[in-house]
Amino acid sequence: TIIRHNAFYDLVGIGKWENAVYIDDMACGTTIEGNLFVNCHWASLLGGGRDLKFVNNVVVDNKLAVHLDARMLGWASPHMELMTGRLEAMPYREKPWCDRYPELLTLLQDDPATPKHNLLERNLLVNSGRIDQDIAPQARAHGMIRNNWSTASDPGFVDMAKRDFRFKPNALVLEKIRGFKVIPVEKMGRYPDRWVKK
Repeated sequence: TIIRHNAFYDLVGIGKWENAVYIDDMACGTTIEGNLFVNCHWASLLGGGRDLKFVNNVVVDNKLAVHLDARMLGWASPHMELMTGRLEAMPYREKPWCDRYPELLTLLQDDPATPKHNLLERNLLVNSGRIDQDIAPQARAHGMIRNNWSTASDPGFVDMAKRDFRFKPNALVLEKIRGFKVIPVEKMGRYPDRWVKK
């Protein structure tokens, strides 16, 4: 699953569960890339899964950018038996599954409850804390957090005060984050098309 080029605005409320993207209960393999998160409680809550990627996103005025927990090692541990049983019910050792998903062949021998191989990279956080401030120690030890930039200053938006989050050609973010790809903000979000009646 790839969640790419979406704009999420003003997802706040009375609690702490207003998440723009919530990858729930040990779901694995999702990429969240090139999105804009503005004024959300959390841009993304990653619920203890593996092989999750939060890359090249722009996070502005969020309470937190990312929450990544290790719930299968704690309160969700009773679900391990259910998930293991569901895997064993599938013929994952046979073709075509073993060819398409070879990592499943050794998953049960690789401490499957631990959130491993997650990547937080090339993200811009503006007035949104640090990318690593709410990451479980187990996820931190077995994942990669690199090449992100947190700032309280304008990183080179066209007009931050007016919420124009396009980037200027000489935006400072292009110097601060190696390999950062400018996201197509002007094409994101709601806009009229031939299916919308006027």
